[in-house]
Amino acid sequence: MLSRALSVCLISLGLLSVVGCGASGNPHENLANRGMAIMDQTVATFASIKDEASAKAAMPKLEKFGEQMKALAEEGRKLGEPSAELKAKIEAMTKTKSAEFQAKMTEFTMNMMRNPKLMETIAPIMQKFSQNQ
Repeated sequence: MLSRALSVCLISLGLLSVVGCGASGNPHENLANRGMAIMDQTVATFASIKDEASAKAAMPKLEKFGEQMKALAEEGRKLGEPSAELKAKIEAMTKTKSAEFQAKMTEFTMNMMRNPKLMETIAPIMQKFSQNQ
């Protein structure tokens, strides 16, 4: 049970490493903005999971978000590394939002640890998320 909960947390943090945030202007910033929007939706969907029924209802949305993140990660690989200056700018702008995501996903993970049955229900989608990294 703990290893699954830890996996949920680590996967969510891995997703954060794919994205950043910034004003639209160049391809890296645009990619980061799109990633943060997907992460907002993903975290909100995870937060909506309270029981088995809501977990099952969330699965299609989470699958869609996982595929979108996979596509963004591929776009990012094709785009290449941003300049050191741009990377620092994006990281500075994402710091607060990333901390919010991490806090919400940690809270979600702790809630899931209290409900092993629910953890089993969401395990397949978490596995998909980890495969999309």
